[in-house]
Amino acid sequence: MTKANAKQKYEMGQMVEWTSQANGNVRTKIGIVVRVLRPHYSAENVSEDYGTKSRGQRNHESYVVCVPNPDKAEFFWPRVSQLKPATRYLPLVLAKKAEKDIKVFAPPQ
Repeated sequence: MTKANAKQKYEMGQMVEWTSQANGNVRTKIGIVVRVLRPHYSAENVSEDYGTKSRGQRNHESYVVCVPNPDKAEFFWPRVSQLKPATRYLPLVLAKKAEKDIKVFAPPQ
């Protein structure tokens, strides 16, 4: 963890962002913290519970983040050193289009 983020804590429902790279593509992801994990929580449990491709464990508090898209929600277990409070807000709908009970997360006032 970098010194800048070493003491940064996030709460359930907080919007965060981070930049990731895969296959030569760099993307900034914006999502909502949906679970706070204790130190040494097993990646196998995170993978099983949320369908992430996580491995190993982290020796510090970490977070599962939901990044919604129009078809389904995706869950990530990003490195805490990469997380920061979201600097912009995107309207996020956490439900499939066909569902009647749609939950919308509004920006903080």
